[in-house]
Amino acid sequence: MDLETGKYVFHYPGEEDPKSETKAEQPAEPEPGEPEPEISAVPQKEADPEVLPDEAEEDKEPETEVRIPRFFRFIIRLAVLAVILYGLFTYVLGFFISYDDRMYPFLMEGDIVITNRLASYNVGDAVLYENPDTGNTAVSRIAAAGTNTIGLSTDGSVLVSGTPSELTVYETTQKAHAGTVTYPYTMTEGGYFLLNDHRAVDIDSRQFGEIKKDALLGKVILVIRWKGF
Repeated sequence: MDLETGKYVFHYPGEEDPKSETKAEQPAEPEPGEPEPEISAVPQKEADPEVLPDEAEEDKEPETEVRIPRFFRFIIRLAVLAVILYGLFTYVLGFFISYDDRMYPFLMEGDIVITNRLASYNVGDAVLYENPDTGNTAVSRIAAAGTNTIGLSTDGSVLVSGTPSELTVYETTQKAHAGTVTYPYTMTEGGYFLLNDHRAVDIDSRQFGEIKKDALLGKVILVIRWKGF
């Protein structure tokens, strides 16, 4: 009997009441005082409007790396090294080979001399210079600089403005056999008076006088000795 209509309803064996199925499908109402169940919504992934399909495909493409063959890399490195060495030995360092014994024992024949073109010059420095009379290059030592008076005593000492020279050599200093230098010799501002360590070789300022800074080609910073090593 259907309680809602007041009529009897006949069901075949095994047949279920359609209203009971409907009631079963409906969710149960919560009891008074119980909170209503929360319905969780599954968020859907939104497409990024800034990324276009073509751009996404381009990002996935692998980047191609340009490879230089090993031989060409070697040639490039060799060229860079050559440029560095050329600039170094043209503007900074100088190269000279000693062919005499004028600076013995500091220099010997065959020694390789490296000079610094950018160095400052002081008394006592061994310097590479150009002979103002012949144009040849040689190495001598600065005995005096600036406005000084050079004299040679009877015992073979060098006097700089009346004071014995600070340079220590193993032999006496004599006048040059050639040249027009007379003593006392008066130097000018910016002049350099050069003497050889081996004073028996008198091709230095005793022969040609003082030289100016533009004739100095560099300060000796390294000596490579080949003979008698």
